[in-house]
Amino acid sequence: NLSGTVTTCTATAAGNIVTYIGASPTVKATTYHHLQVVGNDLATLGANTTINGDLNLKNGASLSLGTRTITLKGNFVSTSTATSPLVSGTGTLSFTGTTEQNISSATPLSLYNMTINKASGDVHLNVNTNIANSLTLTLGDVDLNGYTINLSTTGALVSESETARVKGATGSIVATRNVG
Repeated sequence: NLSGTVTTCTATAAGNIVTYIGASPTVKATTYHHLQVVGNDLATLGANTTINGDLNLKNGASLSLGTRTITLKGNFVSTSTATSPLVSGTGTLSFTGTTEQNISSATPLSLYNMTINKASGDVHLNVNTNIANSLTLTLGDVDLNGYTINLSTTGALVSESETARVKGATGSIVATRNVG
């Protein structure tokens, strides 16, 4: 567990879990195996970050992306009771794993950008997700799994193709646009 100011962190070994807890911690710029933020504070992503395993937000914790990108190869899991467990700013949550990945949250998820670029496996929604700017599908599928992606009035679905698409027996994509 890390608290306070961290200047050096090697956290890439398989199975390692780095936990940030405390008064508004800054998540150190490094590659993590698993990363979790615990407590009732807002943690801030210090730089673009790669997580080879899972990202977990717990208790009342939130994580602010700012303008940064999280490249996630595992699952996104939030059991946080925060209204906005992931404060995306203009940042990006990018799924790049080679196995099935899940997006789970106790509260609806709001993102600015979400990117799917997976050589294999799908990304499965387990929560309604709002995307303010773009859902970019480079390679790999998003399974709606009965949930909704809401692009609202400003979001866009970018680069959907035969090898990168939104699918699901149930669920929907909603976009609100003015006509005329």
